Amino acid sequence: MSYEFPPDLLRLQKQFCALDRRCEELAAELPTGTAIAAGEATLTGPRADEYAKARADRMKTLTEMRNHWWWEGKSSEDAPADPDAPQVRDRAAAKLALQEAARA
Repeated sequence: MSYEFPPDLLRLQKQFCALDRRCEELAAELPTGTAIAAGEATLTGPRADEYAKARADRMKTLTEMRNHWWWEGKSSEDAPADPDAPQVRDRAAAKLALQEAARA
């Protein structure tokens, strides 16, 4: 199945991927959950704040992406929804295709 993704949706997916990578990088620099639970470390300081902000930004981007009008089968923001649109019929396949398009 081939999809035509709106530029703003593709931009959101790329932004999400970048934020996800940043969260992984920051998490690798922070104490483990096990160390925190054991009282051997705490999750404080500028790196923890940066990690919290990156996670919040990632969630905001994910929410914007998932609430995008394209997922309703619309051809534009003001167009009527089409329940037979391919992205509505198989959202999982459309999501995978969007992720692939963002990596290209």
